[in-house]
Amino acid sequence: MQRNTAETFSDILYLEVKSNTTIYQGHMVALENGKAVPASKTESLVAVGRAEETVTGGFINVKRGVFLYENDTDNALNETHILKECYFKDSTTVTADSTTTSVAGKVIGFEDGQVKVEFR
Repeated sequence: MQRNTAETFSDILYLEVKSNTTIYQGHMVALENGKAVPASKTESLVAVGRAEETVTGGFINVKRGVFLYENDTDNALNETHILKECYFKDSTTVTADSTTTSVAGKVIGFEDGQVKVEFR
């Protein structure tokens, strides 16, 4: 049986921000217990994408897609990591080190010393 399944725009999520928490435009955003937080070297976070605005508390628009972020100088990602997971070091840096952190996304490539990270 056929079904008329409506398609919605899902590249931008509108999420509630953890109270008393500031998220800066352009930084990586994660979910902690269902609330948006800046990405950090913390276990059990769920990667969301890039903050489209700066907010403290309230709600935030977060875009999914492929974005450029800094490469960790201590545990750098390289071409052998393409199409593999990378991890949060902080809200602007990804790392190859999976110790006590969460998956940020998938490495798609490199550009000007930065890592192309896919959030899907």
